[in-house]
Order: sequence, then C-alpha cells, then structure tokens
Amino acid sequence: MEGPTALYKGLGLGLAEGIPYVGLQMAFYAYFQSLSPDQGHVPWYWKLASGAAAGVLSHSLVFPGDTVRRQMQTNGNGGAPRIYKNSFDAFRKIYQREGIKGYYRGLETAVIRTIPSAAIQFASYDLIKKWLGIHEH
Repeated sequence: MEGPTALYKGLGLGLAEGIPYVGLQMAFYAYFQSLSPDQGHVPWYWKLASGAAAGVLSHSLVFPGDTVRRQMQTNGNGGAPRIYKNSFDAFRKIYQREGIKGYYRGLETAVIRTIPSAAIQFASYDLIKKWLGIHEH
C-alpha cells in the first residue's frame, strides 16, 4: 500500500505539462483562426478544424511530459518495485531504453482522441463567447 501521497504521483509533471499545453492550444487556435479565408465571419467548420489542429499540435509538443507523467503515476503500483526514482530518472531511463520514440509511445491514440475533443472544445468556446457577448479586440 502506497498511502495517500500516491494520489499525487505525477502532479508536478502534470502541471509542468498542462500549463504550456493550454497556452499552446490557445495560441495555435488563434493562429489557425487567422488563416480563415473569411475574416469577417469564420465559418463553424473552420472553427472545428482550427480547434482540432490546435489540439493535435499542442498535444504532440507536450506528449513527452505526458508519457513520463503516466509512467510516474504507475511507478510502483500494486506493490511492484519502483522503476523510477523521480521524473528526471524516468526521462533518462525511457530515453536509454527506447530513444526519442519512447516519449511518443501512444501518440497515435492520443491524437485520435484529441481531434474531436479539441474541435468541439474550441467551437463551443467561441459559441459561448458569442452568447455572452464577449468580443475580442
């Protein structure tokens, strides 16, 4: 039994990954919106495509941190011996074992999940802003 602190395994890495992820998503979404051929009224399908592209690109950039966070969360579960001392050790050992591609194991599945999720998230974001009368300057 790991105790209550096991609930927080990977928290630091989750924050270190999550903050840039959201920032990148917002920046990429704004950028892809700016590429719309109709700047006066961005069509709904462009919003969906922009959101999906922003989600995929930002998730791909922070995915190594996501991989290490998941490894840390399962490190020593169920009484198994701990493989990693800390997140830095996990980064090092994953690289030694699998190289760069080890950080991207599972990316395809994450991208498939991210496409509809980010598309709906950002299209909804814009719709709610419109309903609330929030306009960007």
